[in-house]
Amino acid sequence: MRRFSGLPILLASLLQLASSVFWVGPSVSGTSGVVIGIFRLATAVISISGSYHSVSGASVTNQFVSPLEVTARVGVPFLYAIVTKPYESAYEEWEPETDVDSLPPGLHLTNDTPLIGGVPTQVGVYRTRITAWQYPEDSVPQGVTNSSISASLLITILPAPVIPSITSQPADVTVTEGGIAVFSVGVVGTEPFTNQWYRGNKAIAGATSSTLTLTPVTLDMAGHYLCIVRNGAGFVRSQLATLNVIPKPPPTPPSFLVQPADVVAAEGDDVKFTCVSAGSEPITYQWYQGIFALDGQTNDDLVLPKVSLALSGAEFHVVASNAAGSTNSVTATLTVEKPIVIEPFMLTNIGITNGRIEFKFPPVAGAVYMVEYSDILIAPAWQSVTNLSPIPSPGFVSLEISENVPHRWFRVRTLH
Repeated sequence: MRRFSGLPILLASLLQLASSVFWVGPSVSGTSGVVIGIFRLATAVISISGSYHSVSGASVTNQFVSPLEVTARVGVPFLYAIVTKPYESAYEEWEPETDVDSLPPGLHLTNDTPLIGGVPTQVGVYRTRITAWQYPEDSVPQGVTNSSISASLLITILPAPVIPSITSQPADVTVTEGGIAVFSVGVVGTEPFTNQWYRGNKAIAGATSSTLTLTPVTLDMAGHYLCIVRNGAGFVRSQLATLNVIPKPPPTPPSFLVQPADVVAAEGDDVKFTCVSAGSEPITYQWYQGIFALDGQTNDDLVLPKVSLALSGAEFHVVASNAAGSTNSVTATLTVEKPIVIEPFMLTNIGITNGRIEFKFPPVAGAVYMVEYSDILIAPAWQSVTNLSPIPSPGFVSLEISENVPHRWFRVRTLH
């Protein structure tokens, strides 16, 4: 049986260890008891379970606050300390029971301290009994029962970490200036991995994932890139990948593939002028009426809703611009006419002469008419007449009658 004292001194000593040893236990400040914590090398992280195991036997109940299930890896240095509270002094005794395993091979109880340390050498699950006493055996106050608490510590030893191995190397990339370049690396081994990308021999700030994205690419980004991947077992370098940057071609000024065209519209119609241009993007547009820029008309088309007669004769053009310059379109003229009003009309002077049917209707100047026929009146399917004879006078129609059709109906319809 071994009992240990001087834990505050132990704490101070542990906190002065090399930077590769980390504190992963409860906070030291503001604690009214012994707070030793769990110490492990950076490659062996423990999470705290937060469970409490206690027995009563004195005026105050003492408790374990250190985790009773921990994990380590073969070949990775390991340190473990027991934490009890609320006593200001606590002493731990390690007593392997006959029905449990001993400490994992490679680990041992550190002399004069309640620490398990060493380098595990064998995979497995090991259980060890922990007993903590309130007072040293030779310092128990008269009339006080020296209470103790016990718990079972489960230590799981995992296989040794596997050094990273690259399964997918970054590939060369060729991109035009201003574009996006992406490098990536695929890795297997024991996680977690840390990644760092380099351009040449200089680390790229913030480039710590398995993928490196460069945007927008500039000419001075051309060069060689690689990634170094690390874990607790070591590191591996990727192959060099080359970024080739093609200079962006000089911008070309806009040119019009489709020019705005003249438009004839009726009063009240909506009118659209359209253009199509080519050149280096982005291209901006500004439409003009005469010499005056039209507010808000900056698309490749110009829409004029419900035009009035006052706009008849107005001239419009558009200026297309980009970084290389500006180009004026041709001028398009808007002609606005009064709408043609067509009243309902009747066909008159209907007759048959020399195998032809003839009729008249009152035409309106500027209107366009179509003569249609159907051989049925119930749900008629009207068809346009394609063999119209020349009309000798306005509104006069003369059509040849087919001898094979016993009945045929005609109508005249306005198109405009």
